[in-house]
Amino acid sequence: MPVEWSDQQDLVKLEEEVWQKKLEGVLEYLKCDKTISFALVDDKTIQELHYQYLGENTPTDVLSFPLSDNEEDPLMGEVVVSVERALWEAKRRHHPFEAELFLYLVHGILHLLGYTDEEERERQKMVEKQNEILQTFGYPPISD
Repeated sequence: MPVEWSDQQDLVKLEEEVWQKKLEGVLEYLKCDKTISFALVDDKTIQELHYQYLGENTPTDVLSFPLSDNEEDPLMGEVVVSVERALWEAKRRHHPFEAELFLYLVHGILHLLGYTDEEERERQKMVEKQNEILQTFGYPPISD
């Protein structure tokens, strides 16, 4: 399960190989054999995407874009994460930046796999799965 990685921000130096291995581990854990592309951006970039695709002119933490419904297509989708938002939220919540970034990446993957967070019951299922994955990979659970 290959991971495509694009670091388009300059706020934090991230070790690509380390993060790729983590994400490959998550995909294996979730039994996902598709390729997912991950893009790390700043707030300005994610705000532009948020507006372009969802009509919301505000920065957000993570956006997920399913790219194919075709079972044969190896590329499932793209997850775009604001590193700037992760830095800010980690500071606000008093926990490590890496945990916040990992949360956003996992959240994006779960959206591509069909999890939703619009209704309370579905959101609760998603939070439980996120926390299960966070703990499995050595991070503390994070509540909203």
